[in-house]
Amino acid sequence: MTVILCHASDPAALWLGTSMRQLGLEVDVVTVEQLVFSRRIVFRMNDAGDSGSVELAGGRLLRPEAISGLINRVRYLPTQHFERAQPRERAYADPS
Repeated sequence: MTVILCHASDPAALWLGTSMRQLGLEVDVVTVEQLVFSRRIVFRMNDAGDSGSVELAGGRLLRPEAISGLINRVRYLPTQHFERAQPRERAYADPS
């Protein structure tokens, strides 16, 4: 599966996702907001290798091992959710 990572307001990326599906390709359009505000991100690493998953806010589950390609159209990361964090954690998450 190919993932198109984009902003919800990116018409070119949304068009590309629709066009790829019409060609019979397996594609998943994921907005950066869905990823940033995901419910759960799991990453495991041991001697046998690594695995993980990302549970998006809508309940969809992304598994990195199922992703064969990524088209990244992200221009910026939303940081509004940092406003509720403690100042020390906010500085760590957004050092700009």
